[in-house]
Amino acid sequence: MADSEKPEENKEEKHQSTLESVFSELGSFAKKALAIGAVAALPFMYSYFDPSHVTRAQVFAYTTTAGHATANVIRGKSPFEKLVQRAAVTTTLSYPLAETFKGLNQLEAKVAESYGTIPAKAAKIAPWIFAAQPAYVVADTAAMYGVGKEFKKTIWSRIKSVFYWLALPSAINVGFLYTYGLLPQMAVSGALSFAYGFMQAMRGGEGSIKNLVNALNPFSYASAGLTATGKLAKAVIYNPLKALYEISSGYTKKAAESVKPQAPTAEAPAR
Repeated sequence: MADSEKPEENKEEKHQSTLESVFSELGSFAKKALAIGAVAALPFMYSYFDPSHVTRAQVFAYTTTAGHATANVIRGKSPFEKLVQRAAVTTTLSYPLAETFKGLNQLEAKVAESYGTIPAKAAKIAPWIFAAQPAYVVADTAAMYGVGKEFKKTIWSRIKSVFYWLALPSAINVGFLYTYGLLPQMAVSGALSFAYGFMQAMRGGEGSIKNLVNALNPFSYASAGLTATGKLAKAVIYNPLKALYEISSGYTKKAAESVKPQAPTAEAPAR
């Protein structure tokens, strides 16, 4: 009796694992879709109290988030790792960053009225390099990693690294690109963040450009997409039908055996 029930139990377990596969595929797709949707939607929170900042937040947040995803790929990680957190942090910091640019632009104008262009440029660039930019690094690091042991261990090296790599290009951005408007300044800041993340991912053997090349290969991407689509279709359509057929066939066979006529038994001879 126990042996006859094992095939049915195995089929039910197989059917259960098929359903788990279906939910796993759909769950993975849903998580990625929600992550992308969250990243896209976050800058619109400014529409409630400063609609003029929405576009600036989009430019800055989308660029830095794309840089974060690219750095993840170079390191061999999932591009979605901490993606929403990165988008939330950069979207939040985009507002004080834009206000800092505005304040420095106003400072330059006031200093230029009294002391001329060169002192005005110096008065504008110096606070950015030695105060505003380090403050942004501190805020960004604290928001991403907290203020615990990791923060204390890495914050000074992060500040020095940002100063080494970004002091000159960010000074050019702050000192000269303001004439084209605040939006280009935000865009350049996002691009510098993208480039900085790229360089950091490549340093110290932490990442490999091959990972990025493979990820950007359209043929491998199409192949992976077709494979994933095939697996999803198999999990959603084929496997459940197959499992249902096997289970129903097993029950039908069992029912047929239960009504199968038994061979007559020989009567005992009369004594």
